[in-house]
Amino acid sequence: MEIKFRGKQVDSGEWYHGYYVKAPRWGDGHYIIMDYHGPSTIAYEVDGDTVGIYTGLKDKNGVEIFVSDIVRILSSEWGSKGQDDPRSLEQYLIDIASVGCVDFEDVCFGVRLKNKRNECSDDILASLYVGDHGYIEVIGNIHDNPDLLKEVAT
Repeated sequence: MEIKFRGKQVDSGEWYHGYYVKAPRWGDGHYIIMDYHGPSTIAYEVDGDTVGIYTGLKDKNGVEIFVSDIVRILSSEWGSKGQDDPRSLEQYLIDIASVGCVDFEDVCFGVRLKNKRNECSDDILASLYVGDHGYIEVIGNIHDNPDLLKEVAT
């Protein structure tokens, strides 16, 4: 697994990917190091609350999955769309999918599925490994898109 992190820069709000360090010699900030070459190291100060580790997995579109991403999961055990259902197949699949937050707990990556109160549950209910599902798709993250967790659960 490739070890890397991402964090949102304090000043610009731009996302940076690389190594993570909390370096007392640079102050009390959190930093993403983009390129490490001794004294010419390129590092960006990021909001520590936005730092997330890469899970080592990519979604169905090849997007890297990080802790704090919001994902849509379609179980491989979903039922068929009825012939009288007016929704498109794409909309049907979106409607029956689960939405949750990627997290890391007890040395495992998982997804905290959204409950009926539109909050992420206290328990990690779903494995993050793509083989357990029909697909996983990153649809945002909790820092830029918290509204995605407020959509009505179906």
